[in-house]
Amino acid sequence: MGDYVKQLHEFFLKYTSDVMNANLDFLLKNSKETLNSCNKLLSDADNILRWLSPIKNKLKFMLEYYLMYPMLTNIVYPNLQFVYVALLLGALPQAVYTLRTVLEAVGIALYADNKFELRNLHWIKKIEHESIRNASLLKVRDSLIKVFQETVDKEQAKKLVDYVCDVYRQLSAWIHPVANIQRLTEHGKEEFAAGLLRAITLTAEKYGAPPSYGVLIPMKYGKTDIEDLKYLREMIELTRSSIALLIYAWSKDKDITDKNAIEEFLNKLSEEIR
Repeated sequence: MGDYVKQLHEFFLKYTSDVMNANLDFLLKNSKETLNSCNKLLSDADNILRWLSPIKNKLKFMLEYYLMYPMLTNIVYPNLQFVYVALLLGALPQAVYTLRTVLEAVGIALYADNKFELRNLHWIKKIEHESIRNASLLKVRDSLIKVFQETVDKEQAKKLVDYVCDVYRQLSAWIHPVANIQRLTEHGKEEFAAGLLRAITLTAEKYGAPPSYGVLIPMKYGKTDIEDLKYLREMIELTRSSIALLIYAWSKDKDITDKNAIEEFLNKLSEEIR
């Protein structure tokens, strides 16, 4: 029994390694832009952590009282590392789920650090507070609009927060087997059928075979995955811009090392996305 278990473990380790190497080759040939987006996402996280470093005389207070710091250090950065790993594994749904987790983490931290009755609480007390334990990005939308209004006018604040919430909804559509999603269009809010099973079914109808993640994970990529890889790249870029917006709003009244760098980064990112 012991030898069998060891052989099974060795098989999965070798199989996973082979899949990741094969997928890296596939991505370099067929979807290099998606790899580049993952690298940019990680680079963003490194830069944001550096730019948000508290000034020296505020260091102790800010690290103890602002939820954004443990969110970035313990949730955002480790999970963004996993997006890259998930991409190499062929685990696209898990990559999207991770993007959603990261976006929500930043949004909730922005909410908690600006909510009047929570501002002066230690960050551990903040996450124990009922309003944070029951929070989700969509539930705190109205509060985030008020935070953004400290930087821009009400109409622009609403537009920016709705942009972030729309990205969150798009990410959410991929983590449920079957779902509906509301998206902002030129006609206003419209509802679309969505969900992981629907994505798999549409690919199977088009190519005669499901995408790799609809067969096995980990799994080597093939032609049925190219459209989904393009979609993942789009979701990564939208998540990058959403995080940048949330970080910008959070940073405006904080005693941090480099506010100008954050504003320049947001402007540069906006140009790239256009």
